[in-house]
Amino acid sequence: TYVDDLKLSDKTIDDFKNFFDPNKKKSIFKVEESIIKARNILKGRIKESHINLIINIEEELKIYSYLEELQQVILIILNNAIDAIILNKVLNPKILIDAYSKDSEIMIFIEDNALGIEPEIIDKIFEPYFTTKQKSRGTGLGLYISKMIIEDRLNGSLDVENKKNGACFKIKIPKGEYDE
Repeated sequence: TYVDDLKLSDKTIDDFKNFFDPNKKKSIFKVEESIIKARNILKGRIKESHINLIINIEEELKIYSYLEELQQVILIILNNAIDAIILNKVLNPKILIDAYSKDSEIMIFIEDNALGIEPEIIDKIFEPYFTTKQKSRGTGLGLYISKMIIEDRLNGSLDVENKKNGACFKIKIPKGEYDE
């Protein structure tokens, strides 16, 4: 209903206000923690859609950053991959998450086998209000906000490319400086 939509919109706005709270402090956390938390939120959808979720994370991979922001971005990308798998009726659906350290950065790749993103729109998917979903299913803000979080808040980059069987999102963020 309209009232429920308004409540949801207010909650979404409040959630994003919390993300950009300038008083929020960075912390040291395992990258695995943000990936597992995002997976747990979507566990029902993953199981229901019979998706084989493969997670390869470098052992003890730590970062000094914002846990909730990274978790939110992973959640949005995973949720979009699940939507694409369902929409394209993919047989043997798979999502692969790889995370490892490279020099002073953390690399996270999220790849699905949902047939990829149409070449004519791949450059537009990070634009605000751009969506391939029906109005009732998406606002077109998820990937835009994800890119904003990664670039402006985590000082990294978020890119996408089509691979052989699907899309691959690449998150690159600095490890940050901290004492072990």
